[in-house]
Amino acid sequence: MKKFLALLIAAVMTVSVMTVVIIAYAQPGNDGNVTVSYAAKDDITIDGEIEDGEWPDKSSLTLTSDNLVGWFAGVYEGPIVFNTAWNDDGLYLCAVIKDTAVAFAETDLGTRFQIALNPGNIIAGSYMGLFFSFCPIKGSDNVALYRHNWQVTNDQKDATNEAGYDGKYSVLYEAGTVAGWSMECIIPWSMIASADRTADLNTTNTPLTEFDPSEEGAICTAMICYVPCDAANNVTATGKTGGDGWTVSSYDITLMFEAEKAATSDTESESMTEPEESESVSEPEESGSVTDAEESESVTEPEESETETDPQESETEPEETGKETVDIKDKSDVNGDGGVDNKDVVFLFRYASSGNHTAEEDVKYDVNSDGEVNNKDVVELFRYVSTLVS
Repeated sequence: MKKFLALLIAAVMTVSVMTVVIIAYAQPGNDGNVTVSYAAKDDITIDGEIEDGEWPDKSSLTLTSDNLVGWFAGVYEGPIVFNTAWNDDGLYLCAVIKDTAVAFAETDLGTRFQIALNPGNIIAGSYMGLFFSFCPIKGSDNVALYRHNWQVTNDQKDATNEAGYDGKYSVLYEAGTVAGWSMECIIPWSMIASADRTADLNTTNTPLTEFDPSEEGAICTAMICYVPCDAANNVTATGKTGGDGWTVSSYDITLMFEAEKAATSDTESESMTEPEESESVSEPEESGSVTDAEESESVTEPEESETETDPQESETEPEETGKETVDIKDKSDVNGDGGVDNKDVVFLFRYASSGNHTAEEDVKYDVNSDGEVNNKDVVELFRYVSTLVS
């Protein structure tokens, strides 16, 4: 917790240390791309107190007046350090928020952190996404949840007591004075891959229930807002990502869901290494004459492995690997600016999400060469660009 608070205060004093990538206006994250790490169910405790190592660093996003715009009562300066993760239970969110004058409402919408989501980029560009408001409640550690834009009879609904939701907050202090607040919440998938939102989604009326974060290439575009209020519940400033727009076409944060196997592969590889090491230090080496016999047998095995068949196979694999690398490289500059970077990822994402495809462009932008252009190509290109950056 101390580490997070120190990061928050340092960000206010020297915003220059925070990395901000600029495309047109200061877009948050890595050109808007944010990895949503997979978290085991015991990794995160929803208590409002953010412990060291509890949330993955690679899923962190910093918001300041450089990448927030105001729409009422002046621009909120920030910073907000935002983080996210997921598992089968839902989408986990945390935020450490600088707000020295924070005031909490007793029951209704007051000071609030907000996020709008377009799961799977299903909702059509001229409509609002699923909008959530997280409101710290005075006199408790509870974070109330309101949901908006479901286009049903009750367009604003208190969803605090719905199954699967949980949210807590803590007040942050520095030198005995209020510095802001932190929150940890989980939105259950039943609210995101929602059967309730059925109106005007897209031209094919694909239901949001089709969204599955565990699918390869799963994404969710997003917009983040913050509305601080005073003790009388008056709005004192506002800040949002996405420029001046409110529809999903202006959402400039892309949450890219990490596969469960990607999060656990390091642990699995370590567990497989240990038996190999224990076998290599096996007792037969100490048994003298037995070792000689085993060595004489093992001599014939390398001779067999040196036959023409094995070298041909070993040569084939590098050739295939090289071919794949060349294919991706040849198709990686999708925006045609002569370089390969996250701008190409954003360009490809927008093309894949649009309904304006041509056969010629599909061949050009089919990065993974599977015969179609979709979010899998975006993820493939994002991973390739990440190897260039690293």
